[in-house]
Amino acid sequence: MPSQKSLLRTVSIGVSGRRHHCRQSKAHTLDKGTRMLIVKEGREERHYCCSCGVKFVATAQNRLTTLKQQMLADDLL
Repeated sequence: MPSQKSLLRTVSIGVSGRRHHCRQSKAHTLDKGTRMLIVKEGREERHYCCSCGVKFVATAQNRLTTLKQQMLADDLL
């Protein structure tokens, strides 16, 4: 039986190995040892602070909920 696919395979949580800035906002600094959201896009990894990451996750949750509701709606068929 094939395994279930995930839409989130390129997103993970990591720890900053050095000090740098959040990809979303240069005002947000990721100090060494800080948790961060890691998004892989092709060969590149983009690092985001947790406050920006939480907003991204909330937006994704809303979009996934909408997609799920649309797939389960009887009136689309």
